[in-house]
This record gives sequence, C-alpha cells and structure tokens, in this order.
Amino acid sequence: GSVQMSCMMLATLGYLSPPQPTFRSHRSPPPLLSGATTSEYDVVVIGAGVGGLSAAAVCAASGLKVCVCESHDAPGGAAHSWTTKGFTFESGPSLYAGLSPDRSPNPLKHVYQIIGEEPEWLTYDRWGTYLPEGDLLHDAVGAADFYEKLKACGGPDAAEQWERLMARVTPLGEAIFQLPSAAVRADLGAAITMGKYAGALAGVVLKGGGDKLNAPFATLLEEERITDPFIRNWLDMICFLLQGATTKDA
Repeated sequence: GSVQMSCMMLATLGYLSPPQPTFRSHRSPPPLLSGATTSEYDVVVIGAGVGGLSAAAVCAASGLKVCVCESHDAPGGAAHSWTTKGFTFESGPSLYAGLSPDRSPNPLKHVYQIIGEEPEWLTYDRWGTYLPEGDLLHDAVGAADFYEKLKACGGPDAAEQWERLMARVTPLGEAIFQLPSAAVRADLGAAITMGKYAGALAGVVLKGGGDKLNAPFATLLEEERITDPFIRNWLDMICFLLQGATTKDA
C-alpha cells in the first residue's frame, strides 16, 4: 500500500483517466498439472488467494510446473464466497473494477492478459451505497458524478478540496501508469523488466517526490489539507474495499 497504489485505485474507479498499458500473452498456457501426474515442481506457491493464484498463473504461463497449496477448502482467499441457506456471503472486503477495459491500470487485468485468458465481465455504471450522511442508491460511477455525491454528503468546501486533491494526484497518476506494475520487482531482475521504462520511472520519482511514493496516502491528503470528513471517510472505504487497509496504511 502506498501513494502509488492509491493513485491506481482512483484511476481504476474512473476518477483519473490517463492512458494505460496493455499486456498481451505470446505463448499458450501449458496444460494443467496435478499431484497425480507429477511430484516435481519448479515453483510451489503457498496460499491460493488472489496474489498466490496470480503468481502461479504467470509462472505456469511461462512454462514452469507449478503447485499451489491451500489450507482452506476453496481457493480465492478474500475473493471467495460461500452460500448458506440461500444467502451468499463474501469472505473479505471486495471491490473489483477496471477489469473489462482492454487498457486498464488494474494489475489483475494484466495477469489475465499475460496468461491469455479473458473472462466474461459484467460491466456496470452505477452502484448502491448506504452512508451515514444519507443513502445514495444507484450512484453513477466516475469523476463527474462524484461531485453530485459531494454536494449531497460533503461540507461547504468539499468540491474545492476534491479538485485540489485531483490536481495533485492526476500528474502523478499519469506518470505511474506509464510504469506497468508487472514490470516492478524487488530483485536484480528489475534492471531487465524496468529498463525499457527508465524514462517513466524517472517521471514517477520526479512527480512523486522520491520517497513520498511509498508513504501512506494519508500523508498526501494532509499535505493538500483534505479535511472534509466525507472525503476522508470515502477514501478510507475505497482503500479498504480494494486493499484491506485505510488511507493511513494504504
């Protein structure tokens, strides 16, 4: 979680609209392997949550033999659900956006593109919310309609604060999205995967202020004097749904 991830979050929900990279798979995924057919693997992934499944899928798409171990009786981690007495429950916070466009900032979309899979996506342009400031059923999704939300729930200067925040994060978002998340890694291989994006990396560091990129998003909110309770609570909610953390940790 960081300023980088929070900017990606805002773009995924339609608040920012910079150009996005597209990944394409140039190889066919290998046939699925199970413990019944082999006992030797190139990669063993512990945990079948979204992160583990993504790592396993990308490794398998590159031709490696992969084994995924999961202690639960169903894969998916916080993304899976179960049904009891006709009611469906989700096991964790979940908000999925930015998966249907061909060009998207969502890293999970990139995983699907890398492995050459394209599920059938259900698209939507509205969602329902129940808020302490008032019930807003069937809100439209996107930057323009969010101002209607601010009028209904925010303080007298909420729109001004939001515009100030967008002015700060939009240039940073444009820079971040020139650096695909799939190219970022923590080992020496970064020199290879990020080499072609050296210019974009320099832009991110320059516009983001260096070490501020890894700071909590709340730090940026404080710098821009974003104090409106509705805006702060709304961003906390979105961060929690997407990352399981509030702006203080995301």
